[in-house]
Amino acid sequence: MGGLSELVVAPAESAEEVLASDDPGRRWTSFAFKGMDNVKFALLLSMICSQSPDAEFTRWLEAVAPAGSEESGTPQVFRFSGEATRRLAEIASLGNDEVEDLAEDLQRVEDFEGWEIAEISELVRQSGDLADTAVLEETALFLWVSP
Repeated sequence: MGGLSELVVAPAESAEEVLASDDPGRRWTSFAFKGMDNVKFALLLSMICSQSPDAEFTRWLEAVAPAGSEESGTPQVFRFSGEATRRLAEIASLGNDEVEDLAEDLQRVEDFEGWEIAEISELVRQSGDLADTAVLEETALFLWVSP
């Protein structure tokens, strides 16, 4: 499923601090998971907004933009745009059946091949809840990805 990632709620000006951290969860509200990267978040956002993984993929990939060094072999940090954060936060208001339907749609996308629906559902739900926290606290949402 890939390397360790962490979705982090932190002040907008904290990108370099998040990047430098070896465990962002010790300092900021976050959750850790495996295998989710900026590409998969762009697919998720495209599914939320257009019911298609491809229709708005490029738009959302640009909305989950690198926010620090892209040096190979080091952690990477991506910052979600305000709009991307708000769209992810909409997941927090979905019912369990709607989240499961979204997870089933994502499971059919090649990038999520081999993932269990329960894993995708949990990741989608937690992502929505954390994005909702970022919106409510008027902070930023970052994706920290371990090499």
